[in-house]
Amino acid sequence: MTTPKNNLFNYLVHDYTHYFNPSPGIQAVLEGDLSRLPEEPSHNDWRALALIINGWDFSEKIGLGRLDEYVTKCLTQYFTTGELPKKSIELWICLNMMQRSENLSGYPLDEKEERAALDIYNAFRKNLLAPSGLKELEDSFMQITSQDNYKKDLIHRYWQYQERYFQPWEKYFDKANKDDKRPPVFLENQARRNVIVAPDADPERYERLFKLIDEGEHHKWFRSMNSSQALALSILGNLCVHKHMEMLIDLEDDEGLPLLGKEIQMIDDFKMEHKINYLGERRRTSLDGFIPGDYQVAIECKFTEHEIGPCSKPGLTEKAATYQDDFCDGNYSIQRSRKERCPLTENGAMYWKYIPCFFNWKNDQNNEPCPLHYKYQLVRNILAVGLKQDRTVTKGHAILIYDERNPSCQKYGKIYEAFTGTRKALNDPNLLRKISWQRITKSMRENKILPWLTEGIAIKYGI
Repeated sequence: MTTPKNNLFNYLVHDYTHYFNPSPGIQAVLEGDLSRLPEEPSHNDWRALALIINGWDFSEKIGLGRLDEYVTKCLTQYFTTGELPKKSIELWICLNMMQRSENLSGYPLDEKEERAALDIYNAFRKNLLAPSGLKELEDSFMQITSQDNYKKDLIHRYWQYQERYFQPWEKYFDKANKDDKRPPVFLENQARRNVIVAPDADPERYERLFKLIDEGEHHKWFRSMNSSQALALSILGNLCVHKHMEMLIDLEDDEGLPLLGKEIQMIDDFKMEHKINYLGERRRTSLDGFIPGDYQVAIECKFTEHEIGPCSKPGLTEKAATYQDDFCDGNYSIQRSRKERCPLTENGAMYWKYIPCFFNWKNDQNNEPCPLHYKYQLVRNILAVGLKQDRTVTKGHAILIYDERNPSCQKYGKIYEAFTGTRKALNDPNLLRKISWQRITKSMRENKILPWLTEGIAIKYGI
């Protein structure tokens, strides 16, 4: 039997009526009518509703990570504080995982878990009955669809690029193309070919380009054509070694502010993957790009990513070796035997010591949820440029460079929300700015800067 589809959904998991006999209100969901969800659902009602979507797939696509880890974190927070996720799609995903757990274990939920499932259902129904409830849910599904299409288009472009410039494929790549299912990944000994270089580059300039990133500092997927690090080295790296970094001084950010600030009139030094060693971190902050000086600028580069790097602590499971010490339920509060509100502070990181210097967040009171969670990477960048080596406050700001085609960078997307949320929390919002790769390359073309590079970027990435 073919399950009916509606433009609200990408696809449905299966025809759940083989297993349940839900009420007409639940069956109406299959036709895209979510207004008839029953006020008092049966056990079968919420289980049937849970199976209409593929929570495992959706959880990854909207940037929540693994379904089981995300829902475990949500339930831990619910049982601790009574708080549930705010968004309808996230509540629906939680129901999906709870049904999966019950089905896989072969045992019904206990009384406490069943009550949690009903509370999640009721929160989901309340959201949908709100004036903008259905629109918010539709936007979530559209984001998933748009993200899929965005990546599919890029992958198709990459393989065309491979066919045109890299033959035979086995000389350069780890696998052949199979229906554009994944981006091309260069062999280890061919990794440098993922960076666009001048066709007539002399050996000295060629080596200076690749020395901008120290050996061992390449990202895990640097060899993939989806790599934001390879894109950054292609554009920012070439601007640096070809002495054109000053073109950034003339650019304005998305708000019309000078991209690098009025304080920077020339760029004497530019670093990539620059490590900061004064925040007390076990794993030091690494800035994608960094302009040092009396006024410092940090550059965060994104491409196909679906989120800004979040704090990892709320995602830890009991399998982690230091789970008891590092446990975090997503709130900035003292938990278990910890003395500090943040496990990172307990481990020596100084983020919360200096956060009040830049943000309107207090470090001496609970914050629920922790405002750092999904803004973690941007906050670290701001702290890195806002402090000197001796940890005194200095002048500077952080920049986010992004792909304007990426749905996560558009309104309601994970990266967009993290950026706007971080900026609103700053005492001085101008400490965080953003600009797209498209606007940078457009300026390069208009000013005839490195035409071989802008042509290569257009062919490979469509930027």
